[in-house]
Amino acid sequence: MPRVDGNPADPPERGEGLLGVVLPTLFALALGLMFLGLAWREQQQRWEEARYAKLARDANTISLAIRDRIATYSLVLRGARALFSTGDQLNRRSWRQYVEGLNLYRDYPGVAGLGFCRDLRPDEIPAHEAALRAEGQSNYRVWPSNPGDRVMAVTYLEPENPQNLRVLGYDAASHPDRRAVMLTAEASGEPALSGKVSLQQGDAAHPRPGALLFLGLNNPAGTQGRNFFGWVYGAFQMEDLILSVLGGRADGLRVQIFDGDRPSADALLFDNGNPIGSKGVFPVASGTSLRYENPMLVAGRRWTLVFELPPGAGLEQPGFGPDLAVVAFLAISMVVGTGLLFNARRQARRLRQLGESVRLREAQYGTLVNLSRDGICAVDRDMRLTFVNPRLAEWIGRPAAALVGASFFEFFQADPHGDPVAIRCRLESGDGQTYQMRLVGGSGPDRVVLVSDQPLRGPDDEFLGATMVLTDVTEREVAAERIHFLATHDVLTGVANRLSIRERLVQALALAHRYGRRVGLLFIDLDYFKEVNDSFGHGVGDQVLMATVDRIREGLRSSDSVGRLGGDEFLVILPELESPRAGRAVASKIIEALERPILVADKEIRLSASIGFAIYPEDGLDDETLVSRADAAMYRAKCAGRGRVEGGGENGA
Repeated sequence: MPRVDGNPADPPERGEGLLGVVLPTLFALALGLMFLGLAWREQQQRWEEARYAKLARDANTISLAIRDRIATYSLVLRGARALFSTGDQLNRRSWRQYVEGLNLYRDYPGVAGLGFCRDLRPDEIPAHEAALRAEGQSNYRVWPSNPGDRVMAVTYLEPENPQNLRVLGYDAASHPDRRAVMLTAEASGEPALSGKVSLQQGDAAHPRPGALLFLGLNNPAGTQGRNFFGWVYGAFQMEDLILSVLGGRADGLRVQIFDGDRPSADALLFDNGNPIGSKGVFPVASGTSLRYENPMLVAGRRWTLVFELPPGAGLEQPGFGPDLAVVAFLAISMVVGTGLLFNARRQARRLRQLGESVRLREAQYGTLVNLSRDGICAVDRDMRLTFVNPRLAEWIGRPAAALVGASFFEFFQADPHGDPVAIRCRLESGDGQTYQMRLVGGSGPDRVVLVSDQPLRGPDDEFLGATMVLTDVTEREVAAERIHFLATHDVLTGVANRLSIRERLVQALALAHRYGRRVGLLFIDLDYFKEVNDSFGHGVGDQVLMATVDRIREGLRSSDSVGRLGGDEFLVILPELESPRAGRAVASKIIEALERPILVADKEIRLSASIGFAIYPEDGLDDETLVSRADAAMYRAKCAGRGRVEGGGENGA
């Protein structure tokens, strides 16, 4: 009898049931594996983006460090120029003492030497060579032996080592590129950096790339000859210099520096992937590397910095992280459950993760902004503040909430290159820049800040405002002003030094020539000052000099200038002089003031002064002639009995 319970149909039913379970399971498994692969790919993409962001940050940090190092070396050259400008006798010994005081190898890595190039005519070479040999450089000679119309001879170069000794006497004008950059430094008065050079200090068999930094030097005041005197310069070995800057910043990072706008083998200045020596060898990996180029202007010279991050370097390769674990869990859930439930859970979880990520990033951003040592603010299209971080509010001296809505330029004064209208127009055009401003609207002390701005644009590319980062550079500016003061003022008395007072005389004569005015010049020499030093010591002598300056100023107007030439000699400039009689009256007041006793350390010092008086244009039309006439008149005053005034005319009237 036939069976009626359906058993004959069991095998196909079991097959259909197994197939119905296996197929959905395999489909769910395939779908889960696909999602897992996508998550892995997304994680790798985020990792690559993070690597590139880190590369960009490291590259910008290194670029700024290199530019700051060259700026520091420029200050060293300015200090050397100030040493020359004092007008005191400078020789091989004093130059060596100056350079040894800098501790080159400890504080200025990469500097192969600091030197001075003398500007000469060909007919001055024999006397120049004889003078240097007399200073102890017995083998000194100017080479090559076929000079052109100008000779730029390396006269001093320290530290003294075999490599630097080979360079002494070298005529830098014989090299066209070096001649060109030296002429640029002469014309601009600012440091000028050469292109890639093979330093004469190097080993000819293994040349090392380098660069030269030149700074022009005018003829020291009071000396004869042309206005231009020569150049102070620094020679840098690029490998040592850049490696000292990199330190640990370039671990795992290949850094290349090229001279000019385009990388090329001929323009390569530095490459830690293929260095000349054995230090800092960078293992160049095979495969695709991340690359970042950063053009930079250094001392008037454009460099291109190229940074490469080899495969796998920069950040640790992420493993099976939380995101992948979540996806794997969802895939298993999708295999066990239904596709719809899996998809709903996956979407909900991903939305939550995205929200947490956004909140976390907002919190991190807020923390970074609030803890930043820089001032950070945002402005609207009318340059009104819409956000101020605590640091900037502290500088201004008001609560951040009270600053919202105020104009940015209410607190920051623009320099000539930062006109408010020009800044707003530039931001509207989409151009962000870095420039210097002064904080003057706050309740605290004035600050000098470096402002870096970046415009904000809407979906339709309309201008919405800008974000600004302000860095306090007040200490750097104060240091620069101090260096300028020391270079232009007498350290003891605080009045203008020899170079500065001569520059003021030239300016006064130019204005007098333009407006048809007279300028008076007093050449003052203290009588019996040597006896004060011999009798009471130089300490008392210094106090007498400071008191002398105070008494000279008693008879001067606010527009008059006084400067110390050296020792007990002073120059006084009397611009817009009404008549010779008025100039003599000023000189007589000075003599009367200096004849009063000076009380120093319970000692009564009595002095007098001999003054030579010259007038522009009667006694001369240029500064050299006027100073010479006033000097000669001063000596006539001494010969006539001291404590008197003599005119600077040819007949002594």
